[in-house]
Amino acid sequence: MSQVYILCIDDETEVLEQLKQDLAEFNDTFPIKLAHSTEEARELIPNLTHHGDQIGVVLCSHFLPGENGIDFMISMRNELEMSETRMVLITRRAGLEETIKGLNEGRLNYYLSKPWVREDIINVVREQLTDFFIRSRKNPMAYLEKLSTIRVFEAIHKGILPRDE
Repeated sequence: MSQVYILCIDDETEVLEQLKQDLAEFNDTFPIKLAHSTEEARELIPNLTHHGDQIGVVLCSHFLPGENGIDFMISMRNELEMSETRMVLITRRAGLEETIKGLNEGRLNYYLSKPWVREDIINVVREQLTDFFIRSRKNPMAYLEKLSTIRVFEAIHKGILPRDE
């Protein structure tokens, strides 16, 4: 069974620790990996995806040292191993123009403001992981307890997802 990861990118250690804590219920099924910059994330991604494993969701801050989060997510859309990865922008200061650029060019899947509410981020990650499995047509059965089961079974019923044989 291949591994599906959650990647969190933020230059503030406290924010990364809060993400890891708030998303802890996913960690056994979807290991959470942390990066303090897009450069660090770019070094980490090949290590996570080299054996057919995938990154299901990226949660990325906008304001980062060097490359900003929106530009990073736009560039990741061109990477084959990241083509179905769900992209979530987490920020407290992105301007409207930058957010529109991210939505249009980077196909951001969700925008979440800092500070977030724990239940909200859990729901966002659950829905985005479910979308990852539906869009990639990857068999979700081994991961089902952490996904939106109603949406998964609807996708199976419609023939979008494979039935577990």
